[in-house]
Amino acid sequence: MNTSGIGLNRPTNSSRRGSDSRGMRGLVPVLLVIGALAGCTDTPPSPDEPPLTSEQPVGITVKSDDQIAAEWAAEFAAARAAATSDFEREALADDVITPEEYDEAVQRYVACVNERLPDEFAGYRAVKNQYGFYGYQSPRIHDSRSAAWDAAHRSASETCRKGTVAVIEPLYTGMIVNPRRMTSDEQILDCLKRHGAVDESYTMANYLADLAASFGEEAVLGDYDPGQATGFDLDTDRTETCRLTPWV
Repeated sequence: MNTSGIGLNRPTNSSRRGSDSRGMRGLVPVLLVIGALAGCTDTPPSPDEPPLTSEQPVGITVKSDDQIAAEWAAEFAAARAAATSDFEREALADDVITPEEYDEAVQRYVACVNERLPDEFAGYRAVKNQYGFYGYQSPRIHDSRSAAWDAAHRSASETCRKGTVAVIEPLYTGMIVNPRRMTSDEQILDCLKRHGAVDESYTMANYLADLAASFGEEAVLGDYDPGQATGFDLDTDRTETCRLTPWV
């Protein structure tokens, strides 16, 4: 990860241990979970965007660097407008979020949550993963206290996200996992091609039909043509990386 920062000029049982989640379906890649944290928006394509050429990947809309930069600029502007603390506004002012600024946002959030949790629930923490962003872990909680934990954590988190990670975290992580501003289906298809699971002629229509055949119609968001199915099984260990972490 670029340690100088991420920004517009860098397009690029009796006990349990829980973690924060948003109840996303198993097929939806991690990037959408991140997006759900603060509702990052998709900027519509420019009407002046050049048409697809034969050099562009089948089934994937390739955006120009200028369009990608404009979309991220819009995200930063929206984040600044939604910011509720001086810390957030300062971190977002230069259209770059450094790893140190992201770390501080997470540390502020975790400290705030731990201050508001009852003593019996002490130990809430953030753990950075290999991709450069954090997951959150609860302390060990007896099953008999799980409902109390859920209520206490929900209340603390809703309060503490504001002014700390609410706008910074989804923007920072989004630029790591989806720098080219693809849709989730485009990211998965791109990953399958990069890893040689399918050839370059495999289309988005093929992918959506095979997705429905592999997991059921509910796995497809929108319309698809069953006649485009190729028989390629997406429910395998080979394709799991692309379904769960398509940016890798």
